Amino acid sequence: MTRVKRPVVIEYSWGQEGPKAAGGFGIRDAKRRIVLLVMLLYASSLGVALAMRNPVLVRINPIRTTSLYKINRAGEIENQFRISVSNRGSGNEFVVVSMDGLTGGRLELTPNPIPAPPGETVIQEFAVAAPATAPLGEVTHFRFETESQPDAKRRAIEMTWLMPPRHP
Repeated sequence: MTRVKRPVVIEYSWGQEGPKAAGGFGIRDAKRRIVLLVMLLYASSLGVALAMRNPVLVRINPIRTTSLYKINRAGEIENQFRISVSNRGSGNEFVVVSMDGLTGGRLELTPNPIPAPPGETVIQEFAVAAPATAPLGEVTHFRFETESQPDAKRRAIEMTWLMPPRHP
Protein backbone atom coordinates (compact mmCIF):
# COMPACT_ATOMS: atom_id res chain seq x y z
CA MET A 1 0.00 0.00 0.00
CA THR A 2 1.41 3.38 -0.89
CA ARG A 3 -0.14 5.39 1.91
CA VAL A 4 1.05 3.24 4.77
CA LYS A 5 4.50 2.56 3.29
CA ARG A 6 4.57 -0.98 4.69
CA PRO A 7 2.97 -4.35 3.77
CA VAL A 8 -0.56 -4.93 5.05
CA VAL A 9 -2.46 -8.11 5.92
CA ILE A 10 -3.69 -8.76 2.37
CA GLU A 11 -0.20 -8.60 0.96
CA TYR A 12 1.10 -10.98 3.62
CA SER A 13 -1.67 -13.52 3.05
CA TRP A 14 -1.04 -13.69 -0.68
CA GLY A 15 2.71 -13.87 -0.29
CA GLN A 16 3.43 -10.55 -2.00
CA GLU A 17 6.52 -9.05 -0.53
CA GLY A 18 7.74 -6.45 -2.96
CA PRO A 19 10.71 -7.57 -5.06
CA LYS A 20 10.25 -11.29 -4.32
CA ALA A 21 6.80 -11.23 -5.89
CA ALA A 22 8.21 -9.95 -9.17
CA GLY A 23 10.44 -13.05 -9.46
CA GLY A 24 7.48 -15.35 -10.06
CA PHE A 25 8.77 -18.33 -8.06
CA GLY A 26 7.53 -18.08 -4.53
CA ILE A 27 5.09 -19.86 -2.32
CA ARG A 28 2.26 -18.21 -4.22
CA ASP A 29 3.11 -20.01 -7.46
CA ALA A 30 3.37 -23.35 -5.66
CA LYS A 31 -0.13 -22.83 -4.27
CA ARG A 32 -1.42 -22.01 -7.73
CA ARG A 33 0.08 -25.18 -9.16
CA ILE A 34 -1.47 -27.34 -6.43
CA VAL A 35 -4.90 -25.75 -6.93
CA LEU A 36 -4.58 -26.23 -10.71
CA LEU A 37 -3.61 -29.88 -10.23
CA VAL A 38 -6.61 -30.51 -7.95
CA MET A 39 -8.96 -28.80 -10.41
CA LEU A 40 -7.61 -30.91 -13.29
CA LEU A 41 -8.11 -34.05 -11.21
CA TYR A 42 -11.74 -33.11 -10.48
CA ALA A 43 -12.41 -32.20 -14.12
CA SER A 44 -10.99 -35.48 -15.42
CA SER A 45 -12.98 -37.47 -12.83
CA LEU A 46 -16.17 -35.70 -13.89
CA GLY A 47 -15.39 -36.42 -17.55
CA VAL A 48 -14.87 -40.12 -16.86
CA ALA A 49 -18.09 -40.33 -14.81
CA LEU A 50 -20.13 -38.67 -17.56
CA ALA A 51 -18.58 -40.87 -20.24
CA MET A 52 -19.47 -44.07 -18.35
CA ARG A 53 -23.06 -43.02 -17.63
CA ASN A 54 -25.86 -44.92 -19.36
CA PRO A 55 -28.47 -42.72 -21.03
CA VAL A 56 -31.29 -44.99 -19.80
CA LEU A 57 -31.67 -45.92 -16.12
CA VAL A 58 -33.97 -48.88 -15.37
CA ARG A 59 -35.01 -49.77 -11.82
CA ILE A 60 -37.33 -52.62 -10.87
CA ASN A 61 -38.60 -52.99 -7.29
CA PRO A 62 -41.06 -55.45 -5.79
CA ILE A 63 -44.30 -54.06 -4.35
CA ARG A 64 -44.78 -55.84 -1.06
CA THR A 65 -46.47 -53.19 1.06
CA THR A 66 -49.85 -54.90 1.41
CA SER A 67 -49.16 -58.52 0.48
CA LEU A 68 -46.22 -60.67 -0.55
CA TYR A 69 -48.21 -62.35 -3.34
CA LYS A 70 -51.72 -62.61 -4.74
CA ILE A 71 -53.74 -65.47 -6.12
CA ASN A 72 -55.59 -64.37 -9.27
CA ARG A 73 -58.88 -65.72 -10.70
CA ALA A 74 -57.07 -68.35 -12.77
CA GLY A 75 -55.46 -69.77 -9.61
CA GLU A 76 -52.01 -68.44 -10.50
CA ILE A 77 -49.66 -66.85 -7.99
CA GLU A 78 -48.83 -63.21 -8.80
CA ASN A 79 -46.07 -60.97 -7.50
CA GLN A 80 -46.35 -57.23 -8.12
CA PHE A 81 -43.42 -55.10 -9.31
CA ARG A 82 -42.79 -51.45 -10.17
CA ILE A 83 -40.53 -50.44 -13.04
CA SER A 84 -39.03 -46.99 -13.40
CA VAL A 85 -37.43 -46.07 -16.73
CA SER A 86 -35.53 -42.76 -16.79
CA ASN A 87 -34.30 -41.45 -20.12
CA ARG A 88 -31.40 -39.12 -19.39
CA GLY A 89 -30.49 -38.75 -23.06
CA SER A 90 -31.71 -36.45 -25.80
CA GLY A 91 -33.42 -39.03 -28.04
CA ASN A 92 -36.38 -41.37 -27.74
CA GLU A 93 -35.54 -44.72 -26.15
CA PHE A 94 -37.44 -47.96 -25.71
CA VAL A 95 -36.83 -50.60 -23.03
CA VAL A 96 -37.67 -54.25 -23.65
CA VAL A 97 -38.18 -56.29 -20.46
CA SER A 98 -37.95 -60.08 -20.29
CA MET A 99 -37.35 -62.56 -17.50
CA ASP A 100 -35.28 -65.67 -17.04
CA GLY A 101 -35.12 -68.37 -14.36
CA LEU A 102 -38.79 -68.59 -13.37
CA THR A 103 -40.22 -71.88 -14.63
CA GLY A 104 -43.71 -71.39 -16.04
CA GLY A 105 -43.60 -67.67 -15.26
CA ARG A 106 -45.42 -65.10 -17.34
CA LEU A 107 -44.64 -61.39 -17.52
CA GLU A 108 -47.79 -59.23 -17.52
CA LEU A 109 -46.34 -55.95 -18.76
CA THR A 110 -48.00 -53.80 -21.39
CA PRO A 111 -46.67 -52.07 -23.36
CA ASN A 112 -43.45 -53.97 -23.86
CA PRO A 113 -41.20 -52.27 -25.06
CA ILE A 114 -41.75 -49.32 -22.75
CA PRO A 115 -41.35 -45.96 -24.54
CA ALA A 116 -39.22 -43.37 -22.70
CA PRO A 117 -39.30 -39.81 -24.06
CA PRO A 118 -36.11 -37.75 -23.60
CA GLY A 119 -35.71 -36.20 -20.16
CA GLU A 120 -38.64 -38.06 -18.60
CA THR A 121 -39.22 -40.92 -16.19
CA VAL A 122 -41.89 -43.53 -16.86
CA ILE A 123 -43.19 -45.44 -13.81
CA GLN A 124 -45.38 -48.48 -14.32
CA GLU A 125 -46.67 -51.37 -12.20
CA PHE A 126 -46.84 -54.90 -13.54
CA ALA A 127 -47.23 -58.49 -12.37
CA VAL A 128 -45.33 -61.72 -12.78
CA ALA A 129 -47.60 -64.79 -12.65
CA ALA A 130 -46.82 -68.48 -12.40
CA PRO A 131 -49.10 -71.49 -11.97
CA ALA A 132 -49.52 -72.72 -8.41
CA THR A 133 -48.48 -76.18 -9.63
CA ALA A 134 -45.16 -74.94 -11.03
CA PRO A 135 -42.08 -76.69 -9.63
CA LEU A 136 -40.95 -73.64 -7.68
CA GLY A 137 -39.94 -73.15 -4.08
CA GLU A 138 -41.49 -70.68 -1.68
CA VAL A 139 -38.68 -68.27 -2.57
CA THR A 140 -37.34 -68.45 -6.11
CA HIS A 141 -34.52 -66.32 -7.46
CA PHE A 142 -34.85 -65.14 -11.04
CA ARG A 143 -33.77 -62.15 -13.08
CA PHE A 144 -35.27 -59.49 -15.26
CA GLU A 145 -33.33 -58.73 -18.40
CA THR A 146 -33.69 -55.27 -19.87
CA GLU A 147 -32.47 -54.02 -23.22
CA SER A 148 -32.59 -50.37 -24.16
CA GLN A 149 -33.13 -49.62 -27.82
CA PRO A 150 -31.74 -48.29 -30.14
CA ASP A 151 -28.33 -48.52 -28.37
CA ALA A 152 -28.88 -52.23 -27.43
CA LYS A 153 -27.44 -52.00 -23.92
CA ARG A 154 -28.44 -55.02 -21.84
CA ARG A 155 -28.74 -55.28 -18.07
CA ALA A 156 -29.78 -58.08 -15.71
CA ILE A 157 -31.61 -57.30 -12.46
CA GLU A 158 -31.74 -60.07 -9.84
CA MET A 159 -35.09 -60.49 -8.08
CA THR A 160 -37.00 -62.90 -5.82
CA TRP A 161 -40.42 -64.40 -6.47
CA LEU A 162 -42.55 -65.52 -3.55
CA MET A 163 -45.37 -68.03 -3.35
CA PRO A 164 -47.46 -69.45 -0.49
CA PRO A 165 -46.04 -72.32 1.54
CA ARG A 166 -46.97 -75.80 0.41
CA HIS A 167 -48.15 -78.16 3.08
CA PRO A 168 -47.44 -81.87 2.45
